[in-house]
Amino acid sequence: GNGPDTFKISASNPPLGWAVSLQSSTVSTQSKFSNDKSVTIDVSISLPSDALATEQVSITFSVMPSSGSGSYDTQDLSISVKAVHGMSGDAPAEDQTGRSDTTVQFPLTITNEGNIEDKFRFSVISQTAQPGWGKHFETSEGVVVTEVDIGARQTVTMYLVVSIDGEEELESTKLTVRVTNLDDNNNGDQNNDDVPDNQLEFTFRAILSDRDFAMDTVIMISQDELTRNGVLVLPPGGSQTFSLKVMNTGDMTDEAIFDFQGLQGTATRTLSFRGMPVDGPIVIPKGWGAYNESTGTFFYESNSPLIGSTEDKIFDKIVANGLVDSHIPMKYYAIFELEIEASSGADNGDSGLLEVVVTSVSNAANRSGKVTFALTVKTVFDINLELDGDAEQDLTFGEINSDAKFKVILTNSGNVESEIRVFSSGGLRGWNIILLENTLCKKDVDQPGSLICTLEESQSVELTVKVTSPGEDTAVEDTFKFILSAEPKDIGLVGRENLELIVNGEPEESGFTSLLNSLTTTKSTMAIGGLLLLGFAILALRRRN
Repeated sequence: GNGPDTFKISASNPPLGWAVSLQSSTVSTQSKFSNDKSVTIDVSISLPSDALATEQVSITFSVMPSSGSGSYDTQDLSISVKAVHGMSGDAPAEDQTGRSDTTVQFPLTITNEGNIEDKFRFSVISQTAQPGWGKHFETSEGVVVTEVDIGARQTVTMYLVVSIDGEEELESTKLTVRVTNLDDNNNGDQNNDDVPDNQLEFTFRAILSDRDFAMDTVIMISQDELTRNGVLVLPPGGSQTFSLKVMNTGDMTDEAIFDFQGLQGTATRTLSFRGMPVDGPIVIPKGWGAYNESTGTFFYESNSPLIGSTEDKIFDKIVANGLVDSHIPMKYYAIFELEIEASSGADNGDSGLLEVVVTSVSNAANRSGKVTFALTVKTVFDINLELDGDAEQDLTFGEINSDAKFKVILTNSGNVESEIRVFSSGGLRGWNIILLENTLCKKDVDQPGSLICTLEESQSVELTVKVTSPGEDTAVEDTFKFILSAEPKDIGLVGRENLELIVNGEPEESGFTSLLNSLTTTKSTMAIGGLLLLGFAILALRRRN
């Protein structure tokens, strides 16, 4: 322009997690004829830590008048995310034992810590057996490979499969494995571990032994109800805990390790044993334990279970420890708690399958100990309304405390906390329905005569429904029928449950009616009948005379 002016600078909204910061949102300049006709400001753009290298963001900067709308000029800035490479890995089973002419498997869990998909190569760089025992790498599906593509921040499990080619008991070979990120050219050694920074190194030992190492697991619903397949329906952020019964099916005391596959991004899982999180192998003794049928647990001495190699030997230990009255011999097993929690950001309708495999730390090739959990993310609003007692009651008009009272059990059968509205069809002909409050159910300020009950998942509450009669002046019998209803506020009529209840009312007896009724009782009738028979007998005698 041809004079001094003040301008407003703005930037378009960046994607979620990104941020744009202007050094100043307004600037002032002199006219275009002056040396001070332009101003420079700095712009800072920050990216979220989980930004992927595949992202490209465009931000539009606008120069506008200090007041009013419309832009004098705009400029687009295109931003690409720089590729970052990184990796981490874990090998939970370093020693594996197998019989001659069989194979053992060593699981390797590799995570791409970078922000771009990379290709990883798996190789055995040395082994001690000469000639070397057979070996190759497999995916979890059993496909033989040497290279795999791993997405940004994704994890895969690979298996080093080794043939047990030895001849003598406890003969072994040690294998050194390298995992190389082929897309990362950083081959320095910043941590001084003698391994390039774009590689990971693991050492494994395969051992020949005729001993059997194996583990098995099932989902334990109760002592007598076991299954290998679990089904759960959870709301976003909801969780459910399962008990896993783990048994040592090998020949001797061993360690168990767990392998999890599935539900990435949909849910998280937490495994614990005796109240502590599991982050490595857990010892599972082989033998018999002292079992308490009342508590469903085995007896422990300090941190170890009381174990006997046979039923007779554990019974001797039960006697020696004074447990005869409370414990019985039973083959030992361990109980693990698995909590599955749906992600709070999961959407209704999301689903997935979690596969849990428990193996011996000495024989990861035996994967027969497997259970699965099918998860569906869904918010469920459901209730149950159940009558405790008879659906029909009788009363007498005008009698003291002759009101009818119904007991009803309301249960939240859904999977989230729910507000439930309880109401009735209303009174008629002088009959009144009163829903009594309690600690969980309060008056509905929006619907007079109704209650709002706030119940946790699976929580129940007893409701009292009081029905009062028209009064003592009612001269005829009357039957009052009404409907008690309950429904989750979130879904209304769709989730409504109804109960039909009946109250029969009779008028109070007058003094004359009461006298007649008393005269028509069984004893009175017998007395009158006796008098009549006596009269007939006297008349018959007079006629004869």
